Amino acid sequence: MKKNILIGIFACLASTHVFAQLALDDQNIQKAKRAVDITHTCDDAFRYLRLVTDSGKTKQAYLLTIAKANDCKSNKEQAIYYYNKFLEKNPENDSVKKRVAELNDMKTQQGAVTKQEKQAKEFYKGAKKDFDRPCVNEKDFIWGLGCSIFTGGTDYPYKLSYSFYNLREYPFAKDRLLFGFYSDLAYTTGGQSNWFARVFNTTEADVTKVPGTMQAGIELSLSAMAVNKHKFAVSVGPILGITLFLMPGIDMASGMSNTYSHPIMFSPVTGLKSTLYVGKHFYTSVDYSIFLKSSYSNDLQTMTTDTKISGNSIRISIGVRGYGFPRYHHR
Repeated sequence: MKKNILIGIFACLASTHVFAQLALDDQNIQKAKRAVDITHTCDDAFRYLRLVTDSGKTKQAYLLTIAKANDCKSNKEQAIYYYNKFLEKNPENDSVKKRVAELNDMKTQQGAVTKQEKQAKEFYKGAKKDFDRPCVNEKDFIWGLGCSIFTGGTDYPYKLSYSFYNLREYPFAKDRLLFGFYSDLAYTTGGQSNWFARVFNTTEADVTKVPGTMQAGIELSLSAMAVNKHKFAVSVGPILGITLFLMPGIDMASGMSNTYSHPIMFSPVTGLKSTLYVGKHFYTSVDYSIFLKSSYSNDLQTMTTDTKISGNSIRISIGVRGYGFPRYHHR
């Protein structure tokens, strides 16, 4: 008998506690609802909702309120989730359906914006990479003008030449080395009458005029990049090539030029070249060249002898760079 009375008392107390807890859940849900709908204090709404028990979290009021609280905080994913939970219990609520559709549209638009932002970041990253790229990192065509000063003294037939040149360059070894192929066509002037007098076994007074002549040459170069920054670069390296001179007819007081045959003078060339690159289009270089084992003879003129030629030159060049087959696209 006493046992049954005790069980009844405990059951009554438990029921009272459950009803009290449910009432407290309803109060917290209502407070959260007011925080969202009236004062728009989203954080207060979440503070009240955290006090709701598990049994209270199944109520429609709780699901709708927590959906609105997440909506208030712009937590679109969570808001859609709880709105859909609410619609499972109340599928005829058109206003909630409309809000879910709006949130899904916003989510789609946000995804598109995020994609565009990602593309913009990738573009900026690529542009920044392009900006940081070395000055010399592509296969270049270079065209320009050069001036050579021959410094061989009386052992060389001319003093100056003016050239138009074309240069093709190929960077390799991670842009640390540069291979170049150079060709030029020049007009050489400043003929030294004493040199031609020796060739013709005559006196300098007999050589009345030494016309200018055409010169053509090709060279190969292998340069190391001493500096290769974005805005400028400097390279230094050896050159090796050949030069051909179409020798002119010489006006002589004795009339010897009537039998002069216009031979070709051939000379191997070696030397050292230093180059400055500025930006993507400006080029200038200074070369010191030595003419090796060159000789001149005119077999048709019996009074000439095989004359050894020794000399060197300093060449200053400027040019414009253009891209042939770039490894990268420039923006």
